[in-house]
Amino acid sequence: MTSAEQAGEPIRDFSSPATWGDVEQVRHSLETKIDTSVGDVKAQISDVQAQVAEVRTEMARLEMHFETRVAGLESRMETGIANLETRLLRWSAGLAAAAGVAVIGFLVGILQAVD
Repeated sequence: MTSAEQAGEPIRDFSSPATWGDVEQVRHSLETKIDTSVGDVKAQISDVQAQVAEVRTEMARLEMHFETRVAGLESRMETGIANLETRLLRWSAGLAAAAGVAVIGFLVGILQAVD
């Protein structure tokens, strides 16, 4: 016994031409629901595609922003390194000059002592 029979509902024979209209109505109802569901899914796909496009645009903007920042930092680092090299060169030249003066002073002292 089926659940419909247990509930006291008559079982319809869908092979009978009298019930074909019911079958057509059910088929049409299901087709409408499927079409609506397919339309909803297509709309959701379009929304996701739009969101993906927005994310890609934002990623490109951020990439350009960070490339600009990195280029600026790189330029500042290069300038800082060049300034440091200049200071080290001046410091080395000053140290060499001081060492030269000290050597000359030492030699002058030796020459004065010998005289």
